[in-house]
Amino acid sequence: MLKRNIFVLVIASLFLFACGSDSGKSDVTAIDTTSANNNSKELANAQQILYTLPSPVEAAALMKMSGATFDKTHLNPVSNVSKYVSNDSKALNLGIYGTDLIYSSIFEQTQESAEYFKCANTLSTSLGISEAFGEATFKRLKTNINNRDSLLTIVAEASLDADSYFKENERPAASAMVAAGGWIEGLYIATRIANVTKHQEIIQRVAEQKNSIGNLISLVESFGSEQGLTSVLNDLKEIKAQFDVLEVKKEPADKVDPSSPVPTIGVKKKITMSAEQLKAISDKVEIIRNKIIQ
Repeated sequence: MLKRNIFVLVIASLFLFACGSDSGKSDVTAIDTTSANNNSKELANAQQILYTLPSPVEAAALMKMSGATFDKTHLNPVSNVSKYVSNDSKALNLGIYGTDLIYSSIFEQTQESAEYFKCANTLSTSLGISEAFGEATFKRLKTNINNRDSLLTIVAEASLDADSYFKENERPAASAMVAAGGWIEGLYIATRIANVTKHQEIIQRVAEQKNSIGNLISLVESFGSEQGLTSVLNDLKEIKAQFDVLEVKKEPADKVDPSSPVPTIGVKKKITMSAEQLKAISDKVEIIRNKIIQ
């Protein structure tokens, strides 16, 4: 059950903008939380991973706010979809195309969004989860693209359907591969834009993945040692090696004691990253990501 909950939360994190507006109406009803309440400790542990993983939607929204323009060259070409014949490559690139779909949607690129949805649908159909990522899901995503909570509901439901299929067919590794593919693509896009715009908030978000990649590695490791997963793990560990050199600095931070109206000074940790270190991370992610999409 814990792995199932982690998978749902991780996949949801790939599509959600944590700081997005909650305004806007939605046609989506609330998820049934009965089982979640019965597994609150497991969900709490799963949420720790969710909160430390990057969100491609967050990255895309930051890019848009920073003044960056949509650049289709950052995305996996739709013509590549026919190349993916193994289940491993299909799962990894389903995560990648899913990220590209949301990136296109955030920048209001209607034609590209439709193209990337078709790619995600093609791969999910081939993997046997067409209902999870079918036309109905796409329509709901389009309708609720500006509503964070609604997107969470839609993606969580789709992820549950996909995860159920993978588990029923004894293919839990596919779950981890979809999550890893989406994570890598989100980091790839973020580093591309960070190198061009030099936008400090985007750069800082990239640096903060020093905290998340270890959790993602633990997630992938928890699904076993299949050949495909071993390859993904090795790739993630190569990326982690680049993050390991980043320095963590302690800085003063305002801290309010709930029992006292008098503010006190606390300490916060900030990860620093030089332009050279950003390039090193970018180069490593590019190599691994391009290997996956070939």
